[in-house]
Amino acid sequence: MTFPLNENNVALFLQLLADFPVLISQADRLRTGQPQIDPLAIKIAVIGYGLYRPRQEWGEVVFEYVHSFVYEEPSPLEPVAEEYRESATVFAALGLGALLGSCNDNRITDEECGRAEFDLVFFIIQRAPDIHAVYAQVSKTSPMSLISPYNSFDTDDES
Repeated sequence: MTFPLNENNVALFLQLLADFPVLISQADRLRTGQPQIDPLAIKIAVIGYGLYRPRQEWGEVVFEYVHSFVYEEPSPLEPVAEEYRESATVFAALGLGALLGSCNDNRITDEECGRAEFDLVFFIIQRAPDIHAVYAQVSKTSPMSLISPYNSFDTDDES
């Protein structure tokens, strides 16, 4: 299935894909108030948000939005093959975090963010094997768990 995607959104998603290994590494090092229950998908959304806004501004509303997108049923990523689902979910969370950070920084409007979210899903569906290939190179597979809000965000180092 092809759909004409906004070229600015595609450029952002391609940049996120190019930076995916570094951003996964940053997410792996992210320490939260409840590390035992914060899966990579949520931590990488915080990293994506932090590309545009200070991570300390990440709050309950942004958390709930990302959480519902990542874990809602039926998933917007349902068309993605099962073998790519984990990597697609992590990339979706990264992209959504970046979009919300960009929107909260007034770089894009709410309407543009909504369109970009739509484009993100189609980008992932179209490029799931590429996303998975990058993800498989840099991450250990681990099951994601349900999460709860957390208190603070610090990494072991500020890279």
